[in-house]
Amino acid sequence: MTTPSPLRIAILTVSDTRTLETDKSGGFIADCIVAAGHALALRRILPDDLVQLRSTFSGLIADASIDVVACHQVAHHFQGDALAVFVREMHRVARHRVIISDLRRSWVAAAGIWTASFPLRFHPVSRHDGVLSVLRGFTVAELRALVYESCGVHALVCRRAGFRLTASWAPPGPS
Repeated sequence: MTTPSPLRIAILTVSDTRTLETDKSGGFIADCIVAAGHALALRRILPDDLVQLRSTFSGLIADASIDVVACHQVAHHFQGDALAVFVREMHRVARHRVIISDLRRSWVAAAGIWTASFPLRFHPVSRHDGVLSVLRGFTVAELRALVYESCGVHALVCRRAGFRLTASWAPPGPS
């Protein structure tokens, strides 16, 4: 039995407020990657700016140079052409797999966040952002169509607990 090669994994955190020092979740993921024997190919904090995201993907990451490209609760922050570009760039740089995990649009979830935000003492901005994020989420059909229209591939899209969706597909090998 052969030992599998370590994966090359990149972590890009989109935030206007975090730094590498304050991005605790990104740091935890990076530590887990290294502890599992994989290579951390890239770790960056990027502002919520399409031009800079595109530049990072295009300039720093070569075609099919990252084994697995995944984003978690990021896609719903983009709309229109910017969202299509984001998905295409993930597809372009992935060698083996692309995974998008995001919110499933639901009025029930939106109402639940709104209701729970009061006893949990959410700041009004956090309350508004939570509801808005859920309503900007995707349906299964929308996420499937987004991947197909952006990349020309059929993604497996699954509903997950907690009003989540996961899209996953294997990009074609490098030409």
